[in-house]
Amino acid sequence: MWLRASVMLAASNMVAASPAGTLDAGFNGDGVALAGFNPWDASALAVLQQPDGKIVSAGYAAPSGSENKKMVVVRYNSNGTLDTSFNGIGVLSVNMSDGIRAAAVAQQTDGKLLTAGWVRQVGSNDVLAVARVKTNGTLDSSFGSGGVAMADAGSASARAYAVAAHSGGSVLAAGCTNKGGAARDDFMLVSFNSSGVLDNNFGSGGGTLTDIGGGTDCAYGIIKQKDGKLVLFGESSIVRDNIASRDFGVVRYNSNGTLDKSFSGDGKTNTEFRTNDDAVARAGIQQKDGKLVIVGSSAPLSGGNRDFAIARYLANGSLDGSFGSGGKVRTDIAGTNDVATGVIQQ
Repeated sequence: MWLRASVMLAASNMVAASPAGTLDAGFNGDGVALAGFNPWDASALAVLQQPDGKIVSAGYAAPSGSENKKMVVVRYNSNGTLDTSFNGIGVLSVNMSDGIRAAAVAQQTDGKLLTAGWVRQVGSNDVLAVARVKTNGTLDSSFGSGGVAMADAGSASARAYAVAAHSGGSVLAAGCTNKGGAARDDFMLVSFNSSGVLDNNFGSGGGTLTDIGGGTDCAYGIIKQKDGKLVLFGESSIVRDNIASRDFGVVRYNSNGTLDKSFSGDGKTNTEFRTNDDAVARAGIQQKDGKLVIVGSSAPLSGGNRDFAIARYLANGSLDGSFGSGGKVRTDIAGTNDVATGVIQQ
């Protein structure tokens, strides 16, 4: 099934057509929109709603079991039908020799779409990749090489799980790379200029790597603060008492890609939800009051189900003691595996 996430988004925005909590029959006739790729398998990993109400989803499609993925971007009209003004059929497929996939999607102020993920190279390392798509659903050839810009980590793999439009038409992509050592990943944040070339004024040669706790760290999201500072969040592997566990990892950078030392003293922090637990952050926002809310999941290392996990941080990077218990909340919904992958402020 393609676009489960966007179906949920559209239904929640059209509650006037059907009773609250039911599928919206005004959306594609039954509340469900599909983009068929038979006999291929397809997965949507990111979704957004454009200001005009149209829905965009990005991910990949490939023959069952194949690693040669095609990056796929699909656009729907607000009523759930495919938008045929987008590449003529509502679907854009991007193929590269060994495969490319999208894990994130964003929109620029000019309406162009950004997708981020990675290019697979058989026998070599994955390469972080960002594609820019014009409003008509074709690749923007003025960006990178034929519409795709890449950041090679040399003898290491690099993947992007988040993308954002930045100032002056530049593009930010975040994820992780094992450039810091074959056995572990570090947070990776790169900036491309408007033409898809790495911005040498950002970080070191266009990017920055951040080791949080000496273990495996990976960023899954970006928050652009109102003051221009950049927050990455994801997972951070920490060893305590000879036991390795994962925490929420959060890092804040200045707009030029340097660590913001006013955040937690060194620009980075990790949050443990319970002793020797396994916690991963998946989504985040900055509240209207400036506080940061990061959500994901937490589970005991000894085994057991995952719970929703939420942490709220003050501007200085410390946990907000007025929220939950010491700034943290865990919620077991139904005794099963519960993972939060999105958050909004009402």
